[in-house]
Amino acid sequence: MPERSDRPWIDADDFASDPRFVSAPPLLQDLARTFHDTGLVVLPSAVQPDLRAAVRADLDSTFGEPADRALRPNRIAEAWEWSDAVRRLAGDAGIVGVVEFLHGRPAFPFQTLNFKWGTEQRGHRDSLHFDTLPSGFMCGVWVALEDVGPTQGPLRYHPGSHRITPPDAGPGGRRDFDYEGYEDEIERFVGSHGLPAVDLTAEAGDAVVWSAALIHGGASITDDTTTRWSQVTHYFFEGCTYVTPMYSRLSAREYAVREPMIDLRTGRRVAQVTDPPGARIVRVGAGRSRIVHDGDPQPSASEQVASAVRGAAMELRHGSHRLRRRLRSASLRRAGRRRV
Repeated sequence: MPERSDRPWIDADDFASDPRFVSAPPLLQDLARTFHDTGLVVLPSAVQPDLRAAVRADLDSTFGEPADRALRPNRIAEAWEWSDAVRRLAGDAGIVGVVEFLHGRPAFPFQTLNFKWGTEQRGHRDSLHFDTLPSGFMCGVWVALEDVGPTQGPLRYHPGSHRITPPDAGPGGRRDFDYEGYEDEIERFVGSHGLPAVDLTAEAGDAVVWSAALIHGGASITDDTTTRWSQVTHYFFEGCTYVTPMYSRLSAREYAVREPMIDLRTGRRVAQVTDPPGARIVRVGAGRSRIVHDGDPQPSASEQVASAVRGAAMELRHGSHRLRRRLRSASLRRAGRRRV
């Protein structure tokens, strides 16, 4: 069991006095300083050409080549379920080692997103979608599968934005969440704090690690003939409860707990660990669960049965979603081969 702490050590103002920093080699110390200050670090040439090529080969026919830009698939989610190359990239030992150093706990990849073109996505924080109890033990890694220049819709981020607003601050509990309104709010926030945007060009094989609280998105594509092959992997860290703040009611201590949580390297389940240990996760409906501590009113027998039934329903939905994704990906790949 990893040593428990309320926040990743890298978030502390005095992070440079932490023994993990003091004992680290100079290269890792430089990465830690940059990550602490800006919320993002670049690992040059982190991924070898053969693995980059394998990912692109697996996904090319699935994406296809629509003549109309509006018909381009935005992304392929969870390709690790059928692509060994995507899974190997997500579990790359060198990348995982860096994110573990920066957060002080063992990490595991739980989601992949693959892109052939730039997203042009507006600014957002990943911590709206993914967070932990205790908060902050999540990060994203973007890998350039080709050279990415300024015309291809490169990553856009706002250095230091992760240190201004708490990463677990959020709305809560509405399935009809106004995401466009949220993006408008982020845009106003960036302007009011004078946070400049940086467009990050990259060379093939570069890996970019960012904090869950960093405001980031995609710059505009100014050359429609270009691609922007890339993979994003999201990582959680052991010893936490894994939640979606966007669908949680934080004031009521009701959380959209992400179940089941899978380490995609192995396909095995990762345990939800409550803080304090011994607290219970009781599923209360509407996709949310309540964290019940020792001093709280304990769930009745009927509430425990209902919680178990809801858990079984979650498992069935998860399996159904995985099957539909695999069937859709197989269909798209067959259609891509026919086009060729």
